[in-house]
This record gives sequence, structure tokens and C-alpha cells, in this order.
Amino acid sequence: MESIVRQDVPTIVPTTPVAEAARLLRDGAPPLPVLEGGRVVGLVGVADVLALFDVGEGGAGPELHGLVIKR
Repeated sequence: MESIVRQDVPTIVPTTPVAEAARLLRDGAPPLPVLEGGRVVGLVGVADVLALFDVGEGGAGPELHGLVIKR
């Protein structure tokens, strides 16, 4: 079983910049566990990052600069 369990899963924290999470996901990471105080408090996947840009008609969407992931 050890040979199929990934040991090096990237993790993020609630203050991780969205651009960094997007880079990890783009580079093939699975959904990213969000750790706070050593505990998993959420998961962030591709759909979560894309949802930041779903602003409806006429919206420009957020700028990545200054955005952080909060769960």
C-alpha cells in the first residue's frame, strides 16, 4: 500500500495567495488541503480558483494581486 500513497502532497494555508494555489494546481497538484494549526480546514481545487472569476455579466473579475484563499 505504501507504494501507491503519495507522501509529498502540497498543502496551503488560508493566507496563501490565489496565484500560488493556481500555480500548484496548474502544475498538476491534486486538490490542495488547507492547513491551519496543523489541521485540515478545507480543500481548494481548480473549480474553487475558477469560481473567483465567475462574476456574471459585465463584471471584470478579481485581480490576483492581493487575493488570498480563506475557507
